[in-house]
Amino acid sequence: MSAKKWFFAFLGACLLLALLVAAANLIIDPFGVFGDAVFDWYSFNETNNPRVAKTVWLEEHGGEYDSFILGASSSSSFPTEAAERYFGGSFYNLFGYGSDMQDIEQSCAYVLENFDARQIILCFYLSCAERYGYESDPLTGSMHPDMDGGSRIAFYSRYLFANLRYAWGKLTALERDGYLAQSFDVFDVTTGAYDKLARDTEPIDSLESYVSREAYSVFADYPSCFLPLDAREECLLGIERIRDMCAENGTALTVLCVPAYAGALRCYDPAELSDLYTRLAEITPYWDFTLSSVSYEPRYFYDSTHLRNSVGEMALARIAGDESMYIPEDFGVYVTSGNAAEHAAALWQAGPAPEESYSAELPVLLYHNFCEEGGDDMYVTPERFKEQLLALREAGYETVSLAQLEAYVNSGGELPEKPLLITFDDGYLTNYEYAWPILSELGMRAVIFPVGVTVGATVYKDTGHAINPHFTAEQAKEMLVSGVIEIGSHSYDLHQFQDYETGVARENLLPLAGESEKEYIEALRRDTALFEERVSSLLGAPVTAFSYPHGDYTALAEAILHEEGYTMSFVTENRINSVIRGLPQSLLQLGRYAVSGEQSGAEVVAMLEEAFGAN
Repeated sequence: MSAKKWFFAFLGACLLLALLVAAANLIIDPFGVFGDAVFDWYSFNETNNPRVAKTVWLEEHGGEYDSFILGASSSSSFPTEAAERYFGGSFYNLFGYGSDMQDIEQSCAYVLENFDARQIILCFYLSCAERYGYESDPLTGSMHPDMDGGSRIAFYSRYLFANLRYAWGKLTALERDGYLAQSFDVFDVTTGAYDKLARDTEPIDSLESYVSREAYSVFADYPSCFLPLDAREECLLGIERIRDMCAENGTALTVLCVPAYAGALRCYDPAELSDLYTRLAEITPYWDFTLSSVSYEPRYFYDSTHLRNSVGEMALARIAGDESMYIPEDFGVYVTSGNAAEHAAALWQAGPAPEESYSAELPVLLYHNFCEEGGDDMYVTPERFKEQLLALREAGYETVSLAQLEAYVNSGGELPEKPLLITFDDGYLTNYEYAWPILSELGMRAVIFPVGVTVGATVYKDTGHAINPHFTAEQAKEMLVSGVIEIGSHSYDLHQFQDYETGVARENLLPLAGESEKEYIEALRRDTALFEERVSSLLGAPVTAFSYPHGDYTALAEAILHEEGYTMSFVTENRINSVIRGLPQSLLQLGRYAVSGEQSGAEVVAMLEEAFGAN
């Protein structure tokens, strides 16, 4: 073959390869720039490049929003639903990874020009003053031409001929995609924020256990560094232009400085920070949450630059003046040109709060049934039960309710010096006959978690198999009205007994062998709906606490229960719990100590004291 033919053959092969690459990127569309008509997987696309994919989303859905949250990735921690509750409107979070003020300004101009933007919340984090006009990668860090005014030909060509590893990554991720967010689809498409369902339903306990987890090990020994605020001039000018654009458009602008972890703040020059915050106040008033006692508590953060959603909601509550929510006194200062110098001088005076001021250690006891004599791990006599309660009271323990715990965590309510929660699983009739009267006599409280399908039952689901009698809905309501007993859920029918089932028993909230994720989720939702319909509705009060049968659970089960309205959950692990103000997650997967009918009151007290010593 002649050289000329070789050349044209080579050229044809290159063109064919280019066409194949273009076709693959056009069809698979791993960044969503071409509309993603085949897969419609915006969460994946936004994970690859949120700046681009969110713009594409807004081209189709922008009319659904009239308010926007702008900033770097830390802005995701300000929940849109909380913003809507406090400020009205319909919010979309338009943050991008590592956004600097140029990105934020371009995003602001875009929404003001294209949508009827009533309000903008600008979340300022210090990284925005470290650099300006920085693009980490032409594919994953670029802006959409609708935002930056760049060449459309260059933009679409770049993605049309992108490395096929992105398209391949999307195809392989499809096989692994599930209900909970994974590393390849971290966004909640309709809000634009991170999908934190899994992270916001993981349990949070003691500080020691928290920093021992790999995900939060950075807090165990935070690295030192120096981060100069070299772009603060450009940053401040950008904020000034955003202020002017919003004023011209009649759009309300709220500026807030995002809470930072104290370890991360040590990386900045205090003089540069003071200069930045003083000059910012000359441009616009703002709420400063940068440094407070919150900054010294790692459990309020996912990592050094990302605070938990509950803390973001706390900040929005402070701005809105919501005094019903727990907010530390030093959290949030409204800064104007009149107090800017004073605030800058006082900025570094914040320090950690005593842990006992916002965290309480809570033991939880677990009982089941009563018997007239004897006693073992499942049964206790009324006399033994009363003896145990008296010993606990003598040792200074005071029983608390679920309502008290939620008030402590969510609104800063008080707990006694030695709080104690008493729980019963299954819902046996003897709880009504013995536990309730004894608790009433002693002025103490407890929570009972009945299995919904056995409420009022004496036989196993009409099979004829006799079971221990369970109290009725009317008896449950009687106990509930007294204020001594609260009712939770032990599932409606996920605590089955294999010997009495014709098929495979679902004994707990673990997936069955061979059960798909979709089937598992449907089973959980169906069960919670049945409990609501056949138990909660009869009680006339919502049930928001769940006790896992056998203590078995999955992260997915916890997430589904959260979506179904459960705010507290209990397992059977022996540990003292830490409940933390401002962190609703500290009420999840609470450990419990099973109490035996063979233990004396003194032995129960000793068990708890030993646990506190080990804690």
